[in-house]
Amino acid sequence: MLLEKAYAKMNGGYDDTGKGGFIEEGIEALTGKEANYYMCSSKTAAELVALIEGALAAKKPIDAATSGSGEVEFTTEEGSVIYQGHAYAIKSVSGGKIQVQNPWGHSHASVSPAEFKKYFNHIAF
Repeated sequence: MLLEKAYAKMNGGYDDTGKGGFIEEGIEALTGKEANYYMCSSKTAAELVALIEGALAAKKPIDAATSGSGEVEFTTEEGSVIYQGHAYAIKSVSGGKIQVQNPWGHSHASVSPAEFKKYFNHIAF
């Protein structure tokens, strides 16, 4: 949430950043380093988990974006809500689940790698 606020402040406010953008641009703006970007459709679930675990082990900020627009809600197998056309921070991989954090401060989710691949379009770190 703090990084999102800093990015919004850097770019004129939430109205200017809330209309979309690319997660890799936010990471690059806040870290000053080029972000790696991966389409989830081009990776297996196991490859995505390996990329995520590697980024987390290296203590890199890692984000995931859902496809679509309009903040349509998806309900996960565990009953969590994931919003279409939205960005999430990836917090951890544990117990066979990927934990994502919504920068709004609510609607965090824990999803299987297969579900992650279903809902998320790309990751960047």
